[in-house]
Amino acid sequence: MNDIDVAPKPIQQYGALCFRNTPNGPKVLLITTRETRRWMIPKGWPIPGLKPRKVAEREAWEEAGVIARAKKKPFGEFFYDKLMQDGSGRDHSLPSSYWRSAVTESAFQKWRNETPCG
Repeated sequence: MNDIDVAPKPIQQYGALCFRNTPNGPKVLLITTRETRRWMIPKGWPIPGLKPRKVAEREAWEEAGVIARAKKKPFGEFFYDKLMQDGSGRDHSLPSSYWRSAVTESAFQKWRNETPCG
């Protein structure tokens, strides 16, 4: 048996590339990260019992407040360096698969439709 060091496989994240169609073309939703305030798409860690695209939909709701329907197959993948608020980081590049996700409703629209005003 060889004593070869093998780097651990990076943990996969899943994200939603949220968009809505407008008369002037599609608009893409970006959020900022809590710690470093970088622009990013809603994404998160795998959740046991949920398919990756369902994780992407949940992250769209939890992180951006939108209800989005993800396509069945991933749209693409990107790698990013994990940075911490103190500037440290880049332990490794994390892969993130993302799904094209049509926004159907925002949290504000949902609240407005369900809350009686008067």
